[in-house]
Amino acid sequence: MRQVFLILNKLNVNMNVLGENIYNYVFISNQDCENENVYKLCLNKIKTKETVLLMTRDKHNILTLVKDLKISKKDLQYLIIMYFKSITEITHKLLELHDWVYVPTLVVVDFCPFIASHKEISISHENAEKSGKRSLLEKIYFCIATLFNYMESVQRRQNKSNQDKMLNRVNIYSFVLLIEQQEFLTRAQLDLIISLYFYKNQHHNDFDAIQKSILSNEISCELE
Repeated sequence: MRQVFLILNKLNVNMNVLGENIYNYVFISNQDCENENVYKLCLNKIKTKETVLLMTRDKHNILTLVKDLKISKKDLQYLIIMYFKSITEITHKLLELHDWVYVPTLVVVDFCPFIASHKEISISHENAEKSGKRSLLEKIYFCIATLFNYMESVQRRQNKSNQDKMLNRVNIYSFVLLIEQQEFLTRAQLDLIISLYFYKNQHHNDFDAIQKSILSNEISCELE
């Protein structure tokens, strides 16, 4: 674990060094994954013609939600969903997206399905179990660090595009979802993630409050 902290310190990644119009939120569930709510958030965001990127594992039938929320086919072109089998795959994809043609204003990374599935893995040997915990935590650390680095690249490209078009700067958001699992991701470890990356986020247990801030472009979850 000490090696992880040393590497993270070298990366120098936390909210202090991110651009002033980048806002990073984390939601921590102590029960189930928020699959449907995540999709609702993304669908509501694209109503404003803003590009949204959702990175997750679990597929969800969004046809009913699209109908209920009255999302047009034209609006759906702003929603990009990428499915992955592992957290490591998300990290690699984020590294590949730095030159991506699309510039999302919201990037959602849902770790909950990966954490929930990690619990299903039976590990008999105690040392192997400890290694499994450490491995999961490290993967989450590095993925979040890579996400924040990607958000900075999005900001640079967006600012350049807005300057070229003489448009006002807009806020961009990342939204990370985690789930507490005593076996593999404890409350203490989650608190550490918050203190490293999301220490300005006051509502990490309130999905509705975070969603309201993202959809309204307000920063009510931020401390001055």
